[in-house]
Amino acid sequence: MMNIQLLKRLRKRFLRMRHVEHFQMDVIAVQTDCGSAMCIAGHALELAGYKRRIRPDDEKSYVLDFDFIAPSGHKVRKPLVAAAKELGIPYRNRSDNKAYKLFHDWTLTTPKEAADRIQELIDGERS
Repeated sequence: MMNIQLLKRLRKRFLRMRHVEHFQMDVIAVQTDCGSAMCIAGHALELAGYKRRIRPDDEKSYVLDFDFIAPSGHKVRKPLVAAAKELGIPYRNRSDNKAYKLFHDWTLTTPKEAADRIQELIDGERS
């Protein structure tokens, strides 16, 4: 069952985002000159209460400079799967997978476009 409350908070975050460089779909969470940039999944985890901890330089990658730490204190091994679980949308195969389609759509280039896509998910759940 979709976590409509978290989806709405995520949508609101993107609509209110003043620094568009904090949204970047081709990364999960990376350190930038202005703080950090995250995709939809990274922002969802943060809103769900997950903390970010900077990785040692030798563990950083193009898409992930941080480890996500769950509210329980455990390090998250698969951030996209954890985000899908928090949002209540399955992350299985590519053909019928709302989370995969949401987290891997690199055509979303602005926070407004991300907010619109999240609204589509919410609307689809209601119909």
